[in-house]
Amino acid sequence: MAINSTRSLVLIALTPLLFACSDTSEPSTASKSPASESTAPESLTSNTSPTEQALNTEADKSAKAAADDRVYQEIEWEALIPEQDLQALLSPPESLNNIEEGSSADQIGNDLNQQLTKQDNAYQQALNSTRVREEMDGKTIRIAGFVVPLEFDDDQRISEFFLVPYFGACIHVPPPPPNQIIYSKSATKFQLDNLYDPVWVEGTLTTTLTENSVARSAYSLNVDSLKPYYEQEESTQSASTPGFLD
Repeated sequence: MAINSTRSLVLIALTPLLFACSDTSEPSTASKSPASESTAPESLTSNTSPTEQALNTEADKSAKAAADDRVYQEIEWEALIPEQDLQALLSPPESLNNIEEGSSADQIGNDLNQQLTKQDNAYQQALNSTRVREEMDGKTIRIAGFVVPLEFDDDQRISEFFLVPYFGACIHVPPPPPNQIIYSKSATKFQLDNLYDPVWVEGTLTTTLTENSVARSAYSLNVDSLKPYYEQEESTQSASTPGFLD
């Protein structure tokens, strides 16, 4: 199943527009979605050695066997947005088109909010929305995105991260709406040489609000599997062996 989604691409384009910062001290990085990738990433490695795997307890093996039988429903990012917020994001206020890039109005907390009329409030609220689709709570899902590391050890092995729909979110550009950020926690630490490499992530999704100094997320994911992203990979609903594969 292709990841390409017109609505998702529109959303990706809208978020940096409203929150663009005029600070030029850092080079700007163009946002890209997993759908734009034409080649598979090469640098995804596991920290688990064959020896460590051999030392897994029986409980660990039982948990893995149970996970083997799970069916992961592949979803796109728009599936996480309530319809009210989605419609608001797809209908940005016309006043945004009149804001010159880099001007004082193109900054958070300045003239931008004053230029938004009451009719545009739905758009502004959607950009900061923590509303979720309650039916997604407890679902086992498969979703493509980019990793924003939160917790990692001295060897740069990641255990906690935000999963986001486009590269640079929360790092080079401000974060997307909270219901477009997934706080993810993995029992198996992993390494990524390049944060711009998209990944497939599988696990159990919950509607749990998480907030830290980086961003705020409206969803959480208990990660079973993290793999390199392949656009050509066949996937609608798939049974998958959890793992962290090259």
